Amino acid sequence: LTKAEGDLEGTFDLAVADVGSMVVSVVDEFSSLLSERDLKCQLSSKLNLRLSMDAQRIGQVLRNLLNNAVKFSPPGSVIEINMWERDGLLGISVEDRGVGIPPDELETIFDKFIQSRRTKTRAGGTGLGLSICREILQAHQGRIWAENRAGGGSIFRLEIPIRSVPGAPPKSGGAPGTSGHAGDACPTAPAGRCPITEKALAVSSQPEEHVA
Repeated sequence: LTKAEGDLEGTFDLAVADVGSMVVSVVDEFSSLLSERDLKCQLSSKLNLRLSMDAQRIGQVLRNLLNNAVKFSPPGSVIEINMWERDGLLGISVEDRGVGIPPDELETIFDKFIQSRRTKTRAGGTGLGLSICREILQAHQGRIWAENRAGGGSIFRLEIPIRSVPGAPPKSGGAPGTSGHAGDACPTAPAGRCPITEKALAVSSQPEEHVA
Protein backbone atom coordinates (compact mmCIF):
# COMPACT_ATOMS: atom_id res chain seq x y z
CA LEU A 1 0.00 0.00 0.00
CA THR A 2 2.86 2.37 0.78
CA LYS A 3 4.33 1.77 -2.66
CA ALA A 4 0.95 2.34 -4.31
CA GLU A 5 0.71 5.74 -2.65
CA GLY A 6 4.36 6.62 -3.23
CA ASP A 7 4.10 5.94 -6.96
CA LEU A 8 2.24 9.23 -7.33
CA GLU A 9 5.21 11.32 -6.22
CA GLY A 10 7.48 12.58 -8.97
CA THR A 11 5.89 10.55 -11.77
CA PHE A 12 3.72 13.19 -13.44
CA ASP A 13 4.61 13.68 -17.09
CA LEU A 14 2.86 16.67 -18.66
CA ALA A 15 2.39 16.57 -22.43
CA VAL A 16 -0.19 17.90 -24.87
CA ALA A 17 -2.94 15.34 -25.40
CA ASP A 18 -6.36 15.26 -27.03
CA VAL A 19 -8.91 15.05 -24.22
CA GLY A 20 -11.78 13.68 -26.29
CA SER A 21 -9.66 10.92 -27.80
CA MET A 22 -8.39 9.96 -24.35
CA VAL A 23 -11.94 9.62 -23.01
CA VAL A 24 -13.04 7.56 -26.03
CA SER A 25 -9.99 5.30 -25.62
CA VAL A 26 -10.80 4.63 -21.95
CA VAL A 27 -14.44 3.84 -22.78
CA ASP A 28 -13.32 1.44 -25.52
CA GLU A 29 -11.26 -0.48 -22.94
CA PHE A 30 -14.50 -1.28 -21.10
CA SER A 31 -16.48 -2.47 -24.14
CA SER A 32 -16.26 -6.18 -23.28
CA LEU A 33 -17.10 -5.65 -19.60
CA LEU A 34 -20.02 -3.40 -20.48
CA SER A 35 -21.36 -6.06 -22.83
CA GLU A 36 -20.98 -8.78 -20.19
CA ARG A 37 -22.93 -6.68 -17.67
CA ASP A 38 -25.59 -5.67 -20.24
CA LEU A 39 -24.67 -2.01 -19.80
CA LYS A 40 -24.40 0.85 -22.27
CA CYS A 41 -21.96 3.74 -21.99
CA GLN A 42 -23.16 6.95 -23.59
CA LEU A 43 -20.72 9.74 -24.40
CA SER A 44 -23.02 12.72 -24.61
CA SER A 45 -20.49 15.14 -26.04
CA LYS A 46 -16.91 15.22 -27.17
CA LEU A 47 -14.53 18.17 -26.95
CA ASN A 48 -11.92 18.96 -29.58
CA LEU A 49 -9.54 20.11 -26.88
CA ARG A 50 -5.79 19.60 -26.61
CA LEU A 51 -4.59 20.07 -23.06
CA SER A 52 -1.18 19.87 -21.42
CA MET A 53 -1.67 17.21 -18.73
CA ASP A 54 -0.54 13.79 -17.61
CA ALA A 55 -2.89 11.83 -19.87
CA GLN A 56 -1.94 8.51 -18.26
CA ARG A 57 -2.91 9.76 -14.79
CA ILE A 58 -6.12 11.45 -15.90
CA GLY A 59 -6.94 8.25 -17.78
CA GLN A 60 -6.34 6.39 -14.52
CA VAL A 61 -8.96 8.59 -12.85
CA LEU A 62 -11.49 7.93 -15.60
CA ARG A 63 -10.86 4.18 -15.46
CA ASN A 64 -11.47 4.19 -11.72
CA LEU A 65 -14.71 6.16 -12.05
CA LEU A 66 -15.98 4.05 -14.94
CA ASN A 67 -15.06 0.84 -13.15
CA ASN A 68 -17.05 1.97 -10.09
CA ALA A 69 -19.98 2.93 -12.30
CA VAL A 70 -19.98 -0.53 -13.89
CA LYS A 71 -19.72 -2.18 -10.47
CA PHE A 72 -22.79 -0.42 -9.07
CA SER A 73 -25.00 -0.21 -12.19
CA PRO A 74 -27.97 -2.58 -12.60
CA PRO A 75 -28.08 -4.66 -15.81
CA GLY A 76 -29.74 -2.92 -18.72
CA SER A 77 -28.91 0.58 -17.48
CA VAL A 78 -26.89 3.40 -19.02
CA ILE A 79 -23.66 4.99 -17.82
CA GLU A 80 -23.35 8.54 -19.11
CA ILE A 81 -20.15 10.50 -19.63
CA ASN A 82 -20.32 14.25 -20.20
CA MET A 83 -17.56 16.69 -21.13
CA TRP A 84 -17.61 20.48 -21.09
CA GLU A 85 -15.39 23.52 -21.29
CA ARG A 86 -16.50 26.62 -19.39
CA ASP A 87 -15.04 29.51 -17.42
CA GLY A 88 -11.49 28.31 -18.09
CA LEU A 89 -12.23 24.78 -16.86
CA LEU A 90 -12.33 21.37 -18.48
CA GLY A 91 -15.07 19.27 -16.91
CA ILE A 92 -15.88 15.57 -17.14
CA SER A 93 -18.63 13.70 -15.34
CA VAL A 94 -19.50 10.00 -15.01
CA GLU A 95 -23.11 9.16 -14.10
CA ASP A 96 -24.60 5.81 -13.20
CA ARG A 97 -28.10 4.57 -12.34
CA GLY A 98 -27.01 2.49 -9.36
CA VAL A 99 -27.73 2.63 -5.64
CA GLY A 100 -26.22 6.07 -5.06
CA ILE A 101 -23.99 7.14 -2.17
CA PRO A 102 -25.07 7.71 1.46
CA PRO A 103 -25.19 11.50 1.90
CA ASP A 104 -22.76 11.41 4.82
CA GLU A 105 -20.18 9.66 2.62
CA LEU A 106 -20.14 12.05 -0.34
CA GLU A 107 -16.94 13.62 0.97
CA THR A 108 -15.38 10.86 3.08
CA ILE A 109 -15.23 8.35 0.20
CA PHE A 110 -12.23 10.33 -1.05
CA ASP A 111 -10.32 9.68 2.19
CA LYS A 112 -7.65 6.99 2.23
CA PHE A 113 -8.71 3.45 3.18
CA ILE A 114 -12.39 4.44 3.25
CA GLN A 115 -14.96 2.33 1.43
CA SER A 116 -18.62 3.20 1.12
CA ARG A 117 -21.30 1.23 2.95
CA ARG A 118 -22.73 0.47 -0.50
CA THR A 119 -19.76 -1.91 -0.99
CA LYS A 120 -21.35 -4.68 1.03
CA THR A 121 -18.64 -7.33 0.83
CA ARG A 122 -15.72 -4.89 1.28
CA ALA A 123 -13.67 -7.45 -0.66
CA GLY A 124 -11.15 -6.82 -3.42
CA GLY A 125 -10.32 -3.19 -2.66
CA THR A 126 -7.98 -1.13 -0.50
CA GLY A 127 -10.06 2.05 -0.23
CA LEU A 128 -7.30 3.95 -2.05
CA GLY A 129 -8.88 4.34 -5.51
CA LEU A 130 -10.83 7.56 -5.02
CA SER A 131 -8.16 8.99 -2.74
CA ILE A 132 -5.59 8.56 -5.50
CA CYS A 133 -8.03 10.12 -7.98
CA ARG A 134 -8.28 13.19 -5.75
CA GLU A 135 -4.49 13.47 -5.46
CA ILE A 136 -4.13 13.27 -9.23
CA LEU A 137 -6.70 16.03 -9.74
CA GLN A 138 -5.13 18.21 -7.06
CA ALA A 139 -1.74 17.75 -8.74
CA HIS A 140 -3.34 19.29 -11.83
CA GLN A 141 -4.79 22.06 -9.60
CA GLY A 142 -8.19 20.53 -10.21
CA ARG A 143 -10.83 18.88 -8.09
CA ILE A 144 -13.17 15.90 -7.97
CA TRP A 145 -16.41 15.44 -6.07
CA ALA A 146 -19.47 13.21 -5.89
CA GLU A 147 -23.19 13.86 -5.97
CA ASN A 148 -26.31 11.74 -5.90
CA ARG A 149 -28.24 11.70 -9.15
CA ALA A 150 -31.89 12.69 -9.19
CA GLY A 151 -33.85 9.53 -9.86
CA GLY A 152 -31.16 7.24 -8.46
CA GLY A 153 -27.48 6.65 -8.94
CA SER A 154 -24.37 8.76 -8.49
CA ILE A 155 -22.43 11.40 -10.40
CA PHE A 156 -18.69 11.91 -10.13
CA ARG A 157 -17.45 15.20 -11.54
CA LEU A 158 -13.93 16.41 -12.13
CA GLU A 159 -12.61 19.77 -13.24
CA ILE A 160 -9.16 20.84 -14.41
CA PRO A 161 -8.16 24.47 -15.01
CA ILE A 162 -7.31 24.90 -18.67
CA ARG A 163 -4.69 27.42 -17.64
CA SER A 164 -3.53 27.39 -14.04
CA VAL A 165 -1.03 29.46 -12.08
CA PRO A 166 1.31 27.45 -9.82
CA GLY A 167 0.43 28.00 -6.18
CA ALA A 168 -3.03 29.39 -6.88
CA PRO A 169 -6.14 27.62 -5.52
CA PRO A 170 -8.24 25.76 -8.10
CA LYS A 171 -10.98 27.74 -9.80
CA SER A 172 -14.56 26.65 -9.25
CA GLY A 173 -17.53 26.72 -11.54
CA GLY A 174 -20.92 25.08 -11.84
CA ALA A 175 -21.01 21.91 -13.87
CA PRO A 176 -23.98 20.99 -16.04
CA GLY A 177 -26.85 19.82 -13.88
CA THR A 178 -25.74 21.75 -10.79
CA SER A 179 -26.73 25.09 -9.35
CA GLY A 180 -23.12 26.29 -9.03
CA HIS A 181 -21.82 29.47 -10.64
CA ALA A 182 -18.37 30.65 -11.47
CA GLY A 183 -16.59 31.64 -8.28
CA ASP A 184 -18.83 29.57 -5.98
CA ALA A 185 -16.95 26.84 -4.14
CA CYS A 186 -18.48 23.38 -4.23
CA PRO A 187 -19.06 22.26 -0.62
CA THR A 188 -18.05 18.68 -1.41
CA ALA A 189 -14.94 19.50 -3.43
CA PRO A 190 -11.59 19.03 -1.67
CA ALA A 191 -9.80 22.16 -0.55
CA GLY A 192 -6.22 23.05 -1.36
CA ARG A 193 -3.87 21.56 -3.89
CA CYS A 194 -1.26 18.86 -4.08
CA PRO A 195 2.36 20.05 -4.50
CA ILE A 196 3.31 17.09 -6.69
CA THR A 197 3.84 19.33 -9.73
CA GLU A 198 4.52 23.03 -10.12
CA LYS A 199 4.07 23.15 -13.90
CA ALA A 200 1.30 25.25 -15.45
CA LEU A 201 -1.31 23.73 -17.75
CA ALA A 202 -1.75 25.15 -21.24
CA VAL A 203 -4.35 24.44 -23.91
CA SER A 204 -5.16 24.87 -27.58
CA SER A 205 -8.91 24.80 -28.15
CA GLN A 206 -11.17 24.14 -31.13
CA PRO A 207 -14.97 24.49 -31.37
CA GLU A 208 -16.94 21.82 -29.51
CA GLU A 209 -18.16 18.90 -31.54
CA HIS A 210 -21.34 17.09 -30.56
CA VAL A 211 -21.73 13.43 -31.38
CA ALA A 212 -24.89 11.39 -31.59
